[in-house]
Amino acid sequence: MDDFGYDKTDIYIVTYPRSGTTLLQMMLYQITTDGEYNFDHLGDVSPWIKNDVYEGITANKELSQPRIIKTHDPYKEFDPMVNGKVIFVIRNGLDAMYSLYQQKVSYGNPDLSLEKFSQSKMKNDNGNWFYFNDPWLENKKKKDILYLTYNELVKEKENTTKKICAFLNIDFSNVDMERVMKKTSLEYMKQHQDKFGERKDPDHKNFDYTKFIRSGNAGEGEKEFSMEVKNFYHSNLEKHIKPLLKKRNLEI
Repeated sequence: MDDFGYDKTDIYIVTYPRSGTTLLQMMLYQITTDGEYNFDHLGDVSPWIKNDVYEGITANKELSQPRIIKTHDPYKEFDPMVNGKVIFVIRNGLDAMYSLYQQKVSYGNPDLSLEKFSQSKMKNDNGNWFYFNDPWLENKKKKDILYLTYNELVKEKENTTKKICAFLNIDFSNVDMERVMKKTSLEYMKQHQDKFGERKDPDHKNFDYTKFIRSGNAGEGEKEFSMEVKNFYHSNLEKHIKPLLKKRNLEI
């Protein structure tokens, strides 16, 4: 970030993985630019700074404003120098974790068991869905955050676009909603699959890059996880997350 810099017009997309991150990136890209898919990879126009550092990708300081920046950082690790706006998206935890499991399997882990994966994503601090979402929903430091749900992004796209525009002080009447709907549709994004997900690496011969954009069906996780996992999830959801969702007027 020292190299990339900070600007008050920056827009940060914050999510637990597989919670509508790419869809929101594309919605914001359509809202704030001419919307052409003339980039090699989404990360070229909407970077994930921390991942770029790991991958050795040089910060693009020529991006036009507002810059759309992706992050999966926990609340306590979110850069305190940030002075832009934050859009936070939350998705049903079982659905998000099942989608993340499918991604892990596609990206070189074909033998990964769902049970082993679920234990790490709910009961350990590293990657814990509750651990991630709780402090972001609480927002003790009172960051400038717009809270959205995955279902809003998918099922109420026009109304959600209006919310986003109001939050970012963008005139909704100037937004080409027909283009937004078309170019952020599941079908259109699947046609441009190679522009999303992990950047292709010849060393990753066992990676399946064709499954990054999924259908995102609600209730998928409820069908796939064990009863033990589901009981653990619902118990902790009631105790830790639902009071905060109510506070933010959200339903997942």
